[in-house]
Amino acid sequence: MKTMLIDDVQPGMVLAEDIYSDNFILLIARDTEINQHIIARLKQIGIVFVPVRDKPLQSEQLESVYEAERRKFIQTYENSLTTVREFIHQARYQNHIEVEQIKVTAEDLMKEVMKSHSIIGRLNLVKDKDDYTYTHCVNVAILSGVIGKWLELPQSDTVELVCAGLLHDIGKTKIDDSILNKPGKLTNQEYEVMQDHTLEGFSLLCEIPDLPGSVGFAALSHHERYDGNGYPLGLHGNEVHLFARIVAVADIYDAMTSNRIYRKKVTPFIVAKQIADDRFGVLDPEISQMFLQNIRSLYVGNRVVLSNGLIGDVIFIDPHHLDRPVIYHEQGFIDLQKVKEVSITDVIG
Repeated sequence: MKTMLIDDVQPGMVLAEDIYSDNFILLIARDTEINQHIIARLKQIGIVFVPVRDKPLQSEQLESVYEAERRKFIQTYENSLTTVREFIHQARYQNHIEVEQIKVTAEDLMKEVMKSHSIIGRLNLVKDKDDYTYTHCVNVAILSGVIGKWLELPQSDTVELVCAGLLHDIGKTKIDDSILNKPGKLTNQEYEVMQDHTLEGFSLLCEIPDLPGSVGFAALSHHERYDGNGYPLGLHGNEVHLFARIVAVADIYDAMTSNRIYRKKVTPFIVAKQIADDRFGVLDPEISQMFLQNIRSLYVGNRVVLSNGLIGDVIFIDPHHLDRPVIYHEQGFIDLQKVKEVSITDVIG
């Protein structure tokens, strides 16, 4: 790979890296063969330097590049888990958080969100490998960043949003472990104590200098609901901070697709249906719709396991029946809308 001035780039060269706008919108994908139209477009948007290769990568080279990117993502994820463990320990025992390390971690995660088209698929590779307390923070941060990217938020706002995802549940450090880790249903009194984690988190984050107020509002309000039936303040609609409305969608998606002490995870298709059902009351309708549109395209082509033991590929997802896609397998097609007795039990690739 080499970086060239746009004026020196020639048709037939190949783009070596994705080109993004300032708002993280993919403009031109890597491995695209450059032509005069692309050169003119790059000049129009003010691109001065362009990373190029003379030839397209062979399949073996592509596999090597993708494997290197996968390893880089896993390393970033592991580093983020280490940071989460540290700030949870700081919050629990010192009532303090090292903000600069949080910001560095958020920026590293945002870089992964920016450069990967399959970040949610990669998340599935690592999300169940560690204690839920830690992985949930990182997963929600990544998912919030992805949603921010889809909503075309400015870069500075999106990094703050990732910080908010990392810290949204920090108030749980003040909740007794016997309640947090209870395998059965919480009593009414225990549930009230659990709800206090939003207020505890807000109180803690407000005391930390140089931390954007938006991060504290996300911790306070991510259990508020669009119809006003959430907690702790009963806010509704746009009274709830934008970051909290985004984190709420990310929180639900990760919680339902993760194994918990009191229940097993469900497939992303079930979660998509739940979010679709909740988008006109519980969740922000615009954010939910944007999430569903993108998640639907991401899971077309995924390999899934069916309850009848067959393994196949998702080839179509009806936007009105998100949990019942059409599957192609070696024996033919299965339309899960018509074959009600069969369901998806796992996503494997």
